[in-house]
Amino acid sequence: MNLGSRAFALLALGLIAGSCNRLPEALRRRADVLPMRMDSLAADVAGMRERYRSLTQSDEFAFFAPYAEREQWAASFDAADRLVAEARAAFESRVAPLLEENRAEQADQVTRAVTAIEEMLRDARNTAREPAQRRAFLIRARDEGAALVATAGDQAERIDSLVAILAPVADRMRERYPRRAADIDSLVGIVTAADAEADRALAAARTQLEAHQAGASADYAVLGDGTVTVAATLERLDSAVPALIAKLGELDRSYTKILADMRADYWVQVGRAAWDNCCDGSRYEQTGTYPVRMVPPETYDYLVQAASSLRNGVIARYDAGTGWGGPHLDLAIPAEHWERLGVDPAASWPRGFDQAELWIEDAYPRTYHRYLLVENGDTTTTDWIEVDVEDFVENQADLGMAIVSKPYGYFEDEAIEEAAPPGMAFVGNPRYGEWRKERDGRSFWHWYGQYVFLSRLFGGAGYRYAYDDWVGWSRDYRGRRPYYGPDADRPIYGTWGSRTTSAGGRFARTTFARRGGFRSQDISLRGAGPAARGRGPAGGGK
Repeated sequence: MNLGSRAFALLALGLIAGSCNRLPEALRRRADVLPMRMDSLAADVAGMRERYRSLTQSDEFAFFAPYAEREQWAASFDAADRLVAEARAAFESRVAPLLEENRAEQADQVTRAVTAIEEMLRDARNTAREPAQRRAFLIRARDEGAALVATAGDQAERIDSLVAILAPVADRMRERYPRRAADIDSLVGIVTAADAEADRALAAARTQLEAHQAGASADYAVLGDGTVTVAATLERLDSAVPALIAKLGELDRSYTKILADMRADYWVQVGRAAWDNCCDGSRYEQTGTYPVRMVPPETYDYLVQAASSLRNGVIARYDAGTGWGGPHLDLAIPAEHWERLGVDPAASWPRGFDQAELWIEDAYPRTYHRYLLVENGDTTTTDWIEVDVEDFVENQADLGMAIVSKPYGYFEDEAIEEAAPPGMAFVGNPRYGEWRKERDGRSFWHWYGQYVFLSRLFGGAGYRYAYDDWVGWSRDYRGRRPYYGPDADRPIYGTWGSRTTSAGGRFARTTFARRGGFRSQDISLRGAGPAARGRGPAGGGK
């Protein structure tokens, strides 16, 4: 390369490097045209103002004058001018300095400012156009009033039919859930108020149409706006009424999700680097991994903790025995943990290679829940469902608890998502049972029919919720914090609650119990997520 070519190349590289730290060219062009757009819009607003002024001097304006004065059409041009002025000020204060600095890292800031200014300019143009659009609207209301009112009448009938569909649903829910009558009335009242507003608007439009047809003075703004109100109300209620019917239907749905079982599986993958020490002093290395294996939690915990303390993270060294002495394995971890890995160090051994080092390539838990689902009295138990480790940890104290409950007579957004004893959210609701007083004067909850099984989840002859306990839960815990019993130091419910761990109960036979979960109040998930590699490829050897 000659001197001139080299200089040109260096210059080109410098230009490329410099351009990488500048604002994107497309963004600059978008910002650079803003002053021209503002000048053009200001001229357009001035032109619209002048055409309006000329209109006010014409005989044609006599029809529009009452509306123009009442609705202050002339002020639209002043408002548009103010928006253009605000856009100019924003450009000068927020955009121009950034264009001058021209730094790539300011691209987001420039984009936000340019977008805001563009929105101001759109608002300014639309504001200046309002008088002309309003004039066209009034002419249409005058000339097509009969057709507009007829269409609005059809739309009002469709609104009435929607209200007629809603009314019996609301009546049925008031009858079933009288304590929610005020809430139902409030929701339905939004629809009936809109219906009434549409009826008033249509009546007003019809009155003005009758005046027009009789040759009397008519208010065409009232006529036109009334038909617009009816159309807008129908559009709104077309989607709002079905949604409201669905919401009222939520009152008729009952469900709870009880955490019936949980388990954590621990997976480990071993990596290997094998090498061939050649007679000429050169060296060849090959890396790979063994199949992922599930291991007991104690092995998982040991390996995750040991990975950072072992030299280079190496858990074993293998000599293939290509020389004297035959194959040989040196372990850096206890044999019991090694055996659980199920690794054959010679598997897929590269032909002619001498030695290898093995390390923990990856380690992670996979966590699962099983749920007991009770919906409208029907009970099912799910298969194992994999859940995020974070969700597993969050619910680790909630075995046997209802982690979601939505009783009859409640809306979906009132569902209880704080853990509670199973069925506690249903107590006090006459759809599920009743309070019965014992001889000693204490009251206990008695379940009806298909809900009796809730009292038998913990074994024996069943358990009963006392009135005082339910009142305490309702007052201090409901929907606010988990409840494991009145004494936090001596839990009755949940993973380590006395009822849950009782030998005769359902939860004593779970996978969680068989794996020894009740013996510890700390479900260990150390190293959750992929483990850091203990060594990198090609990091070992003689």
